[in-house]
Amino acid sequence: MNEQEIESFWREKEKKYQSTLVKASAAQYITGYPMVQGPINGLLYIMKNGIYFENFQQDHWLDKVFRVKNNFTPVSFCLKNEYITDVSCYPGQKNKFRIQFGKRLALFFGLLPQHLTVGYKQGGETILIRFAPAENLLSLCSAYHRECRKAGPLESK
Repeated sequence: MNEQEIESFWREKEKKYQSTLVKASAAQYITGYPMVQGPINGLLYIMKNGIYFENFQQDHWLDKVFRVKNNFTPVSFCLKNEYITDVSCYPGQKNKFRIQFGKRLALFFGLLPQHLTVGYKQGGETILIRFAPAENLLSLCSAYHRECRKAGPLESK
């Protein structure tokens, strides 16, 4: 994709979801969303109204050579802000984006699990949805907390 196609792609998403893009990353959905079995590679993007994930069909040249049928299943879901209870780089880091220097250093050097964890209220209970993004975790977490939580604190959920 060239730069114009990328800009057009995001303009279409912003129009479709009536929201503004905050940050995007290639990511792997790992687990947590009801009836969606991971791992699934795709695109994780944060918009002002929530967190979105979707996958795309990828054709591999070996599949064409060996005429392998691609059993692609599209997956797309949205985690709306009003139901998000927590967005963190570490499981159990409840409702705050405070990371001690040691944890930041360990994360930077890849010594801790590279998962973005989203707490999400559904049907009266909170489920944890995990992603492994290609983008820096701290960058994604801080972008979400800076741009998407202006309406009120996570604790009020």
